[in-house]
Amino acid sequence: MSVAMDFVGKDFLDRPVPRSGPVLPDAGFAARLAAEASDLQALLMLLGRADPEACWGREKIGALLATMLVEIDQTINRQLNAILHHTVFQALEANWRGVALLTDQAANDDHDGLTRVRVLDLSWRELTRDLSRAIEFDQSRLFAKVYSDEFGSPGGEPFGLILGAYGLSHRSSGGQANIDALKSLSQLAAAAFTPIVLNANPSFFGVDSYPELSSISDLASHFGQAELAGWRSLRAMEDSRFLGLAVPRILMRQPYREVGQGPEGFRFREERHDPDRDYLWGHACFSAGTVAIRAFCESGWFAQIRGFRSGRIAHGTVDNLPAIQSISSAGRLFPTRSAVDWQISERMERVLADEGFLPVLPLANTGMLVLHSMPSVQSPQRFEKITAEVSARLSAMLHYTLCVSRFAHYLKVMGRDRVGGYRSPEECESQLQRWLHSYTMATEGASDELRARFPLRDASVSVRARAGEPGRYFSVIRLQPHFQLDQLVTGMRLVTELTPVQDF
Repeated sequence: MSVAMDFVGKDFLDRPVPRSGPVLPDAGFAARLAAEASDLQALLMLLGRADPEACWGREKIGALLATMLVEIDQTINRQLNAILHHTVFQALEANWRGVALLTDQAANDDHDGLTRVRVLDLSWRELTRDLSRAIEFDQSRLFAKVYSDEFGSPGGEPFGLILGAYGLSHRSSGGQANIDALKSLSQLAAAAFTPIVLNANPSFFGVDSYPELSSISDLASHFGQAELAGWRSLRAMEDSRFLGLAVPRILMRQPYREVGQGPEGFRFREERHDPDRDYLWGHACFSAGTVAIRAFCESGWFAQIRGFRSGRIAHGTVDNLPAIQSISSAGRLFPTRSAVDWQISERMERVLADEGFLPVLPLANTGMLVLHSMPSVQSPQRFEKITAEVSARLSAMLHYTLCVSRFAHYLKVMGRDRVGGYRSPEECESQLQRWLHSYTMATEGASDELRARFPLRDASVSVRARAGEPGRYFSVIRLQPHFQLDQLVTGMRLVTELTPVQDF
């Protein structure tokens, strides 16, 4: 990671530790002591430094060395805690542990090499600068990396899901407007049919920490403020259904426990006085990534990535996170709190989902987490008919968008790689339609296994030539999945370019 690791001052190692007893050698004396070839002479130097007038015997020398070793352990312990709990190092460790969650999930579930985890080291400041300098979102370097170099190029592989390890607020940061950046990201995600999940900071809700939200009775009124007009305009965009903001933070590792002298040769005990600062919290977007990987490896489909199934690790359950534990009087470990820094109630979960956030909740009596719902940022349109409104709400769900994006990827790649081999748009359309029909089944009441093989209730594709641009085609795709999507019927319309854009 491109982060400056300036954690402590240059004199940190030489600062005295509050204590009584002998004074540890300073850095200069320690260097001379280490350079001394004779062990006996080095011992005499040390004793003379400690007390030149004393008469040293075996027991007194042993006591001095034992005391100094304890003080050395305390100094190293203090230095390691200062590094481990520095905000820059915590962010770095949490992000890499988040990547490890994804790779471990893939290693556990992907037996056919279907998934790839790719990492892009890009700060939020660099990302927003790239997006703001581009006249349009499709002229940014990020668009070139995500779309042009992959999805839009022959032989390229589309991204299925992008996770952004950023904690965001509605306010501008680093001189860049966060809401404007989110709007550009949603447009980029829609163009590439690649949903993007990021994370919301507590400041998004007007508080300094997530637990403070428990005392807020009317969260909806907060998002009606004039300050959040940009947020509301983002939610009204059609492309914002490709964007998710996860909350709250998740625990990335247990605190290190003191287990006597470790392999490093000293005793270490991690300080954990303040749960907000001393525990290693990370971004909840990695939870969404793990359930998406598991679902894709099981069925190649993303409908079942929310909710839970009793007795099984499936759907939206997250089982690979640590929990905060304590030791009982009998010497047994037991969990004292779940792996989230805020226990979201069912009522608050519904409020957060309605306001465009993706909440991660503890699953009672299991030690696991669960994603009960997968809302996107988009605010569903309002209709008079209940069926139309329910359909709009489903279309705004991330798991729905992931499903239809998977088909859009295939249709785009098939059309892209074969354009030039078709004599007309109609021939291209006919072949794509036959392929879609091979995944379509209108039968009601089919088993889950059969619906996994035929995940569409209905599907159609229309291919047309670009006016004034011979040989360039675009397609309009209409898909209606029927796999676990709340037992309700809804459809989605997608438009994609089939012909790679040529640079001259």
